[in-house]
Amino acid sequence: MIDDLNGNGTEEAGEPGIAGVTVELWEDTDDDGVLDTLVATTTTDSEGNYTFEDVPPGDYTVAVVPPAGMDQTYDEDGLATANTTDVIVTPGEEYVTADFGYNWVPPA
Repeated sequence: MIDDLNGNGTEEAGEPGIAGVTVELWEDTDDDGVLDTLVATTTTDSEGNYTFEDVPPGDYTVAVVPPAGMDQTYDEDGLATANTTDVIVTPGEEYVTADFGYNWVPPA
C-alpha cells in the first residue's frame, strides 16, 4: 500500500508506504459472485506491507478499507472494482503482488 505522491497510478522510488490500513481477505465460498466469507483481516505495517499467513489454495478477493481523505490511484486488477483485487492462490505459492495505491484528495 503506497502513497502515490504524484497520482500517476505507478509505484515509484521514494513513494512511501501507508501504515495502519485495514486489509481483508474474502472468499466466495458458494461461487455465486458474492463475497460471503471473511477469511482474515490485517493492517499494513510502517512500510505499507501486509501478509496473510497460511492461506489455503483457492480464489480470493483482497479488499482495502480506504484510508480517510485518500483516493485510490491503482490496484493490481484495475480500478473497475474499487479497493479490491482478485487473487488465485495455488499450492505452495506465496502471492505477493496484490498492491494498492492512494493519493491525498486535494482540499476543497
